[in-house]
Amino acid sequence: MPIVVLPDVARHSGSPGTAQVAPATLCSYLDLIQGHFNANSINQVVVYLPPPSGLCKDKLAALKALLNLTGSARMIDRARQQLIALLLNVASGYASLTQVISADGATLSQAITYCDNLVDNPAGDYEKAKTIADDINNGISVPAGLIPLSTAKIAYAPKAGRPSLHVSPNPGRGEWTFQFAMAARGTVTLRVYDLAGRSIATLLQGDLSQGLQTVRWDGRADGGNQVANGLYLVRLSTPVGSETIKLLQLRP
Repeated sequence: MPIVVLPDVARHSGSPGTAQVAPATLCSYLDLIQGHFNANSINQVVVYLPPPSGLCKDKLAALKALLNLTGSARMIDRARQQLIALLLNVASGYASLTQVISADGATLSQAITYCDNLVDNPAGDYEKAKTIADDINNGISVPAGLIPLSTAKIAYAPKAGRPSLHVSPNPGRGEWTFQFAMAARGTVTLRVYDLAGRSIATLLQGDLSQGLQTVRWDGRADGGNQVANGLYLVRLSTPVGSETIKLLQLRP
């Protein structure tokens, strides 16, 4: 199974050389990742963050930042590098979510879900996630026992007719920007919850007009205190549906 773009992203971004994958084709893969993985209704896999501009050149720049690591990159960044390469292999049709990728029968869907959970966990085993995704990208069978066979087999597909919420940066250090689009005027709420389901911050509640909306949050709970480091859920509710995304706070 080939890694689609690891050698080629710098070329798409303006460096010398002839790209093996056309920029427009590569951007179409990123759009599929955004629709099928970022916006999944069961488990969001958010490695690639679509740029607000929606321009292909900006999408490629975001991908380049994920893939073209230099020097002593952090292990979590290396895990994300291999995971986005794995998602690109799926989006380009080189890999199927139902194929068996481990010696004990785990599927590619389970591998993606498990690696994403490791990366999202502040105490996750990032090296394990990197190793699993790296092996799959290089056509190597994952050893038995690395991926729990109890991991859900998820059909990653877009959520039809529901709003799409984007956040940057993620992970963040106390400053985030949320963006979503309103097809028509309506009542909207945007709240942050802890993993126990408790509402800790209401970012927005009221009527909004049609169009692109931007909301900024300084990481303070409703009581005024800064939220602690960890994983949170942000829920957007609109007249046409709801969207929940993961948010990771990592203050130094």
